[in-house]
Amino acid sequence: MAGFMIQNLLEGRVRQFHWQQVPELIERGAQILDVSTPEEFKSGHIENSVNIPLDELRDRLGTQ
Repeated sequence: MAGFMIQNLLEGRVRQFHWQQVPELIERGAQILDVSTPEEFKSGHIENSVNIPLDELRDRLGTQ
């Protein structure tokens, strides 16, 4: 998974954002995907974020 992320960054397929930009991005309509475990998500998360644990992400891509 990390290899795909690095390749996507190097090829300009994704953009990185600083955490301080998150409120502005949400205001502009961005959807936040939280890949933490359900237990981690319950202990704290960004309001209105969607939780898909990292170990389920590949199988669930395109299903929601």
